[in-house]
Amino acid sequence: MNRATISTLVLSSGYVVVTIGALLYVYGSIYSARTNEMSLRTTLNEHEGKETLARSITETTMMTATDRALLAQYFLRETDTINFITRLETAAASNNVRFSMSELSTVPATENTLPQLKTAFTIVGSETATRRYLELVEQLPYHSVIPTVLFADIGDGQWQAIVVLEVTLDPNI
Repeated sequence: MNRATISTLVLSSGYVVVTIGALLYVYGSIYSARTNEMSLRTTLNEHEGKETLARSITETTMMTATDRALLAQYFLRETDTINFITRLETAAASNNVRFSMSELSTVPATENTLPQLKTAFTIVGSETATRRYLELVEQLPYHSVIPTVLFADIGDGQWQAIVVLEVTLDPNI
């Protein structure tokens, strides 16, 4: 082999090495771009999922607005407690029973319960009037519980009822 052939061989080998290096660089760039594209698609899919969930929540909120407004009527607000007690007293007077409040307090929310307005009161009247008044209290338009009712015949046709009433307060206060 003469010198020109060797020079051509070395030069050709150099071109091959450079060409292979360029091809490997291009392949690495393409692989990196593909990895970035897959990462961006994953991020885009997650974002679209979050948007879909947000739209669903918004639609559910709008569809249940009337239901939530209706439910809100069944919870007493702390600012309405005076009106609530006045209504109890007025109902007692209209049912011919004497009404006296013995306790009025709020019970704070716990892990398992909502805040409550706890009232204890005594009513005195005829047996029929006392029972009628308690039926009205049982049918209050609020979420309420009567954990204790004690009846006693105090003579002369008069009955006494000691009542503990717990009314759930609006949890959004």
